[in-house]
Amino acid sequence: MRTLRDAGRGRVRRPVALAATAVIAAMLVPAGAAVADTPDAGETTTTTSTTTTTEPVEVQTTETTEPVETTPGEDAGEGTDAGTVTTTSTTEGGEESEGGGDDTVVIVPEDTETQPVDVTPAPGGSSGNQQSTSGQSGPEELQQMWGSFDFSGLTTNEWDEPVATTGTRINAIPVDWPAGAVIDVDWWSGARHLADGLRYTPTSDDLGQMIEIAWTVTADGYEPSNGGMSVASDTVAGLEKMYGQIDVSGATGEYGDKVAYVGRTLVASPDAGWPADAQFVWSWEVDGVERSTTNAFTPSLQDLGRDIWVYVDVTAPGFQPVSTGVNAASTVIDVPPMPHGSVEVAGLGEDGQTVLGRTLTASAKAWPAGSSYVYTWRADGDVRATGATYTPTATDLGKYLEVQLTVTNPAYQPGSDWHWAGTVVTTPTVKVPATTVVVGDQALLPVTVSGPKGGPVPTGQVEVKLTPRGGGDAIWLASQTLDHGTTGFVVADVAVGVYDVEAYFQSKQIIWNRVALLDAGPAHSPYLKATGTGTLTVTALKPAVSAPGAVRTAVATAASFDASVSLKGQPFSTAWTVREGSTVLTRGESGKQGTFSVTLPVLSVGTHTLVLDVPATAWSAAASTTVVVTVVGEPARTGTTPTQGTTLDTPAAATTPGQQMELVAEGFLPGETVAFYLHSEPMFLGTAVAGADGVARLLATIPAGAPTGAHTVIATGGTSGRWATLAVELAVPAATPVANPVAAAPVATAPAALAVTGSQTGSLMTGAWLLLLVGGGLVLVARRVRTTR
Repeated sequence: MRTLRDAGRGRVRRPVALAATAVIAAMLVPAGAAVADTPDAGETTTTTSTTTTTEPVEVQTTETTEPVETTPGEDAGEGTDAGTVTTTSTTEGGEESEGGGDDTVVIVPEDTETQPVDVTPAPGGSSGNQQSTSGQSGPEELQQMWGSFDFSGLTTNEWDEPVATTGTRINAIPVDWPAGAVIDVDWWSGARHLADGLRYTPTSDDLGQMIEIAWTVTADGYEPSNGGMSVASDTVAGLEKMYGQIDVSGATGEYGDKVAYVGRTLVASPDAGWPADAQFVWSWEVDGVERSTTNAFTPSLQDLGRDIWVYVDVTAPGFQPVSTGVNAASTVIDVPPMPHGSVEVAGLGEDGQTVLGRTLTASAKAWPAGSSYVYTWRADGDVRATGATYTPTATDLGKYLEVQLTVTNPAYQPGSDWHWAGTVVTTPTVKVPATTVVVGDQALLPVTVSGPKGGPVPTGQVEVKLTPRGGGDAIWLASQTLDHGTTGFVVADVAVGVYDVEAYFQSKQIIWNRVALLDAGPAHSPYLKATGTGTLTVTALKPAVSAPGAVRTAVATAASFDASVSLKGQPFSTAWTVREGSTVLTRGESGKQGTFSVTLPVLSVGTHTLVLDVPATAWSAAASTTVVVTVVGEPARTGTTPTQGTTLDTPAAATTPGQQMELVAEGFLPGETVAFYLHSEPMFLGTAVAGADGVARLLATIPAGAPTGAHTVIATGGTSGRWATLAVELAVPAATPVANPVAAAPVATAPAALAVTGSQTGSLMTGAWLLLLVGGGLVLVARRVRTTR
């Protein structure tokens, strides 16, 4: 960026170099006498802008780099009359010409596009530089002229170089020139002439270009001064201009002949032409005296017959500041006060309150005919709408609503009236969710109170009533304060059951009196009373019942096991029962420790699925567990020999398998169950309960599969362990006689098979029976033969 700017700088300075060369040429062409009068061939004359010497010439331009405050721009071309650069003729090489030459020297720049500059020699010839010229011989000795220029309207870049801005006027400010001097200034950008005069406003054509000036200054008694200098090293885009109008209402008549009225407010309003983010600073003046600094002014009696102006300073980001003024009224007259009427509002709720979503309608009453009306609705002082109707929104909740009626009439001073519409309110929504809690738990019953979207969060108190569906007195829970629209109620010590819940919301007290409201502050609430409903289900705690899953016991023996009941990990005292199906076998109480022992009645042989039940109470639910009892095997016997005092007998012993026999066991405990088994390999025969006499009787059937031979029946008391025995002999059942014994003969030749207790069964038993039958037949035949003999 710097290289590009520096590269262009040499090109745009050429007009200044041309002007400076012309000045040097003028210094070198005086008459021969003037050369003799020159103080010293090597003397150098300098100013603050350029340096000139009689030696080979070097022109050095000094740039102004100090930043200058920017002022609003004006159109290019404004300024004083144009000036010219004058000098004397020179010969090639810079030496003075002797004997004259052409009066006008044309210096052509290296850039062929640059226009030539006419250089006219000063009368009598002169020697000059950019700010002063050397002395010349003549009848009157002229003084050297010294001076310079400052500039306003410039900024600086990152290298502290002066920069011009489009739209911002640059002012060339003469400094230290003699009084009465005539100053002609030309503005240049490269070879392009911009303007003449002491000021210039850059345009978009100047973007990226340097700006320079060349001047001619003349004054009586002084040598003319010709020079040039750089003004700005670059030109950048500046601020846009703003355009807009200021409208004033409240006066009558046409512009320039408007009439304002005592007591009727004049209002200045910017139109839509100004930028949206423009800022306005107002000033109302009456006959040049400032009376107000807002956009409104109300004339009073002291303003009668006077002229009123409103002035405004407008600023906006990206735009040039603007100051303008409007003649609001050329005179002020007095009119009588407006006869007072009123404004009424329809659509209010009960107690004069404003309900959210309900449209309000204002109407003017009893004002003079021909009046005009303006309605302004405000919520807590903020304007909400203008017009006869207004529908409050959620953003108005809790705010005090009022409508102002402004009345104007050409025959009267403006009038107004107010109507206080109270606080904007609505009914909130109270929600009570269906909640299930366990009795005794510190559970919360939540309640939520909410307003419409965009409205404030409800505040206030909530009460809850619980009504049991099963009947009984209602329960009131302690009142709770809402926290961000929610609260919770602790449900404890409430019996098991289902309850209908009613939650009652009460907001903070509303202050309806506006004066009291202003004194007390915004203590009004946007919400009315409201009720919500729900359900609460209190479930009982379920006890934990612990018992062995399986129990094994011997035949005729009462099984027993230990069990316990707890509630939330604590011992629980409660009743219990043990049942098999619907038959209750035993029952009891768990006691304070929650533990107990269960003794079952004697169960039959086999597997029994029992249920240990704990019944429901007002605070606990029913619970149960399953115990599987298996009854199998002989009871344990006491001692190794039958118990003394016990007997086991039978009136008629069974002789073969499948026969019944009555067993009578004596000497046992009354009420105990006695188990009867056939030995040697135990075969269960049955059980009987001993009576009060200690005798147990059983009609037993010998199992068909019992082997023949000697056996022992053992009776054992399941409770006492007493036992007694009875020896029995089982033989093969008697064979049925056959019609032809001879037919059996072949079978008789088969070898006889004797029973082995507990070992033969099946086909062997069948063969043995056949052999016995054949053998018996042969015995009978033999006896008959002997008898015959």
